[in-house]
Amino acid sequence: MRPAWVTRQIANLVAHLVAEGKSVLVCSHKEQALTVVRDKLDELSLRFLYASMVGTSAKTKRDLQGQIQDVRGF
Repeated sequence: MRPAWVTRQIANLVAHLVAEGKSVLVCSHKEQALTVVRDKLDELSLRFLYASMVGTSAKTKRDLQGQIQDVRGF
């Protein structure tokens, strides 16, 4: 299991780069790692900054499309 500070560091780095106007792609072989980073961004009240796709189902892909629209609307 990854230490909590690593997840926090990734979330902070994502937030910093997005604040500078950059696009960020976070990838992992394991869905759990992506879920933990996404949850940390939510804890930091940064939900409006990102679109997240964890999984491969049709519903997940539809959810991603809606999230992208939300981010573009910001």
